[in-house]
Amino acid sequence: MSNRRMVTRHGKTFEVETLDFEPSSPKRRRAPTGQRFAMLTEERLKLLKHASRAAVVIYCYLLMVNWKDLRQPVKLTNKALAEIGVSPDAKLRALPQLKRAGLVKVKSAAGQALLVTPLK
Repeated sequence: MSNRRMVTRHGKTFEVETLDFEPSSPKRRRAPTGQRFAMLTEERLKLLKHASRAAVVIYCYLLMVNWKDLRQPVKLTNKALAEIGVSPDAKLRALPQLKRAGLVKVKSAAGQALLVTPLK
């Protein structure tokens, strides 16, 4: 159904027709799956071209943990890396690769887990 009426604005009279419509259903947001993601851009992927599997896994882990603010350091514990399949020895070999590629900054303290900050 429509509704017709006359409206005067700025000294001119117009015929206006108001149309009835069915509002569309509101868009539903997808329910969160609880899965985290790593934003791996093409530039980052090119820098990882010659890196080992462990280096790629560690870097993806850093991106996944810090997806909101990449400049925050992450405590890289052996326990956390064991859950994603990286051994402590592989970690020690992979971090210099990531450092040389300019992807991370590593800060170490005696007897403490390494603090790794993603740079790009």
